[in-house]
Amino acid sequence: MDDFADLRGHAIPLAGAEPDLLEDDLAPLLERLTGARLVGMGEATHGDHESFAFKQRLIQALVRRGQCDVVIFERGVAEMDAYDHYVTGATDVLSMGGELYPWRVEEVRDLFHWLRDWNAAGGSVHVAGMDMQSPAGLPLALRRLDELGITAPAEWRRLAPEAGGKASDAAWLASALAMWQHAERPALDPAYPGQRWPALLAETFRQWLDLRSCYVRPDWSQYERQRDRFMADNALAQLDRFGRGRKAVLWAHNLHVWLELQSPRIGRHLRDRLGAAYRCLCFWFGTGRYNAGSGKINPETKLTEPGFDWTLRPHLAEPMPSGSVEYLLDQAHLDCFAIEPDRVPVLRRDRPFRCGGGAIFEGESQFSCRCIPAEVCDLLVYFREVEPSRLLETTA
Repeated sequence: MDDFADLRGHAIPLAGAEPDLLEDDLAPLLERLTGARLVGMGEATHGDHESFAFKQRLIQALVRRGQCDVVIFERGVAEMDAYDHYVTGATDVLSMGGELYPWRVEEVRDLFHWLRDWNAAGGSVHVAGMDMQSPAGLPLALRRLDELGITAPAEWRRLAPEAGGKASDAAWLASALAMWQHAERPALDPAYPGQRWPALLAETFRQWLDLRSCYVRPDWSQYERQRDRFMADNALAQLDRFGRGRKAVLWAHNLHVWLELQSPRIGRHLRDRLGAAYRCLCFWFGTGRYNAGSGKINPETKLTEPGFDWTLRPHLAEPMPSGSVEYLLDQAHLDCFAIEPDRVPVLRRDRPFRCGGGAIFEGESQFSCRCIPAEVCDLLVYFREVEPSRLLETTA
């Protein structure tokens, strides 16, 4: 059997991305995800409709089958609390604010609406965050400690109002870390679920201090390593917070959820801790357009030029080079399909792939990254063509 025939033989055809499609075609994916405590769902870019819509579709199917109780976003632990209040019915306000960037889109809004309706009908699904790129966790932790009648360290109360204006102050960050390490911890008992929440919130502040210290040095490789390790820690802490036996989906970029060995990301940390109870599903696509920010790369220094624009706008996907992961997947001649890459020899080789995060940089190929698909994910979903995610112009 030649490479392409082998690829076609193992492809699992899918009806499409839209969440209102019948679920019959998802049965093979759901079977392969059975037994997972955490499912990492990636995305090829932070701005294509098909990845977002299909994730909504698959999450709904997992929820209906009792295979998902928590959806954990690559967004702030503290910031996502308001969205959990919405889906659980504690508030009627759905802000869809800038803290959701780049997921301030119709696809994610519709998922929140669906989860709220599911819970109103008797379900119990939560929304949470795992990131720590703001100091917002500490004020929320202090508020929760006050509600519980637990005394917070004086150092915490001093640091909370200062932090917002000190994110780039290396001396303050070093002093704050030292102060944090020497402060006496409040008496929190992890056996009580209500006390796990302020403990996690406070921990994200310490993580933020560590992360900002890497940022101001700057030490980008350490920043990335620390952030992914912290997000893995926080994803597991969120599961414990909501109760034993909970199962979650992680909503993040391919590069965070996958099983890379050389530079461990969230997915590798979780596989090392959970074994086969962590499953990774990545997304790739062939042609089309997707939303991204814009920047330029200096051709001599290879560094980002000043004036980066984070505004999401449609960009044309660079054509697939022969031999790339996308080019090979396209030879299945299916509009949408899933596959287990370790079953296909052609996907066990090192190949270039489209690495489209939150930005497109002029002067840099979208195919500057390489991977062995069979080593980085358990399942992958491919779309022949995508369109941009559906950005929200006003609050929901």
